[in-house]
Amino acid sequence: MSGSRYGTQQILPDGRSIVLGGRRAFSYEFVPAEGQKNAQANNLQLLRDTNDDVENNLYPLVHLLIDGTLFIFANDRSVVLDCRTGQVVRDLSALPGAGRNYPASGIGMSALLPLDLRRGDVLSPEVIICGGTPKNAFKFGETNIIAALRDCARSNPAPGGPWPAPWATCSSCPPATLSSSTAPPWAAPAGASVGRRC
Repeated sequence: MSGSRYGTQQILPDGRSIVLGGRRAFSYEFVPAEGQKNAQANNLQLLRDTNDDVENNLYPLVHLLIDGTLFIFANDRSVVLDCRTGQVVRDLSALPGAGRNYPASGIGMSALLPLDLRRGDVLSPEVIICGGTPKNAFKFGETNIIAALRDCARSNPAPGGPWPAPWATCSSCPPATLSSSTAPPWAAPAGASVGRRC
């Protein structure tokens, strides 16, 4: 392991785990099954491209998609990575407003919305990202009171979806930082209109 701090981990369908990002770490690596050897770290250009003077891309937001690819969000941009080949298969449009990762944003909330399995073969995953703070909040927060962001954004990151994947935003959500999400059984599935709550 490269020893990166402030990284993100995700279990993959083949039983491995991926560890990506962290402080001055622009790469990802796999933690193999017990008894197997770990290969070297792999460069991820997204992490280098989204790094700024306050490292606003720590703890990348990740979601495992239904085809086994990995949605990765850092600062204000995202990609879909095929962990089997190491290829970025989709580069999504930038999310307007601000970075959503620690430290500048206080970490916005991110979730993969529930899938509606009654729709047959048409499964359309949607990611939602809410809250955070303006981009320079980490710098100016010691001397100023800076309001949290009150918007949410949704996008379909699946390779078969529209390209570039647009972000649909709304600003009727309560301001939030350091939030988390849980999808209750009655949650609206991906693609459904959820009205005022984005």
